[in-house]
Formats: sequence, C-alpha cells, structure tokens
Amino acid sequence: MEHDATMAERREWVTLVEASGHVGVPAVTLRAAALAGRLEAVQSGKVWLTTLPAVRAWLKEARHRPGPRPGRGGGRPRARAAPADAPEPEDGHAA
Repeated sequence: MEHDATMAERREWVTLVEASGHVGVPAVTLRAAALAGRLEAVQSGKVWLTTLPAVRAWLKEARHRPGPRPGRGGGRPRARAAPADAPEPEDGHAA
C-alpha cells in the first residue's frame, strides 16, 4: 500500500502554500525558486503548482549547495579603523 501512496503523491499537484506547510519552507521562498527555474513548478493563472516530490528534491539540493563558511567572507568588507595614535587628517574629517 505504501507504494500506492507514493505513486499518488507524484501525480498530485499542490499549491506552493500547501507545499510550504508540508516542508516548512516559506511559500515566497518556493516561489522564488520556481521563478528562478530551480523548483519544478507551473503557473496556472496567479497560482503556482508543484508536486511534493519536486519540492523535496529542490530542498535536498538547496541544503547541499556549497557556500562560504561563516566568518570566511561572502559579506561586504569592513572599513578599517585608524589606529588610536594616527594623526587626524588635515581637512578635519575622519577617514
């Protein structure tokens, strides 16, 4: 019987809001993935439709996508503070 449930799930279309409730990812995130072509989904009028297996496959891929490690770049560089003993600029403005 479990096989039958899996087969039915593959054919069942769900809205992104419904899919969101099943996988715990915001619907706006699923919509962004669909618009970018990373999530298999179709638009029917104003509603986006997908399948739960497609969402689970996208989620598995998204979780394993490499990215910068925390504290190892990926953000904007910070301006360095001038040393405390540095002379002030002649125009009176801090650098």
